[in-house]
Amino acid sequence: MPFSLSVIGCIIRHIPLFSLQTGAGAILSRLLTQNSSLEVLDLSYNDLSDEDCEAMIAGLHGNQTIRTLNLRGNQITDIGCRHLALALKGNRSLQALDISHNDIGDEGVTHFCDILDNYDGLRELHMEQCGIHSEGAQSLARVLTNNHTLAALYLSNNAVGDDGCEALADMLVMNGTLQTLYLNLCSINRASLHRMLVVLSHDNFSLRTLAVCNNNIDIHNDELVQGGFEGVDMRNALNRALEYNTDRKILTWGKALS
Repeated sequence: MPFSLSVIGCIIRHIPLFSLQTGAGAILSRLLTQNSSLEVLDLSYNDLSDEDCEAMIAGLHGNQTIRTLNLRGNQITDIGCRHLALALKGNRSLQALDISHNDIGDEGVTHFCDILDNYDGLRELHMEQCGIHSEGAQSLARVLTNNHTLAALYLSNNAVGDDGCEALADMLVMNGTLQTLYLNLCSINRASLHRMLVVLSHDNFSLRTLAVCNNNIDIHNDELVQGGFEGVDMRNALNRALEYNTDRKILTWGKALS
């Protein structure tokens, strides 16, 4: 049965896996080119490939109505990210992009840094469980230092580590736009979290939600010695960060999963 696609109310909620066959990317590209009111395109868990991303370049480049693009849980690598970056350079409507659960790695992150550096419309970026390490987090931190539109960044379940966390903390000194940052399960230790809390206590008012659950921290144990870092008054640092912005939420529950 050939691939077919019907649009009800001009919003695609989800296209199930069995509906996508060879050549799906080209057909989706035509949909994006021809449809003038599509706002939400959910292609999560459809086994889309880098080749499909390449085929969608023309459609995404010319589309000026799509607001949300969900590509979570496909087979996209850094090569597909390069195609997406090229496609989105000509798009001025996209506000939310979810590339989570794709093995894009640090190289893939660099392509999305190009998007953030050249595109001023993206407000929400999901990159959870993407094989990102500290290098990728540092690349994001550098480009977000001068970004004035991204409001939410989700990096949970990546090996961000202490170097990546400290780079993101330094970014928050200059960035006054980011409101949500998720770093759950990111191999973060107490020292780097303390650095971020200090920034949130004095230099950043915009961040409203910070999630650092299931990391190598114990926010309630000030006597804990871990990773050569001793005696950090974490509870006071946490309280000061919360007092600086009374609307702020900092989620710290859970321990690192071994």
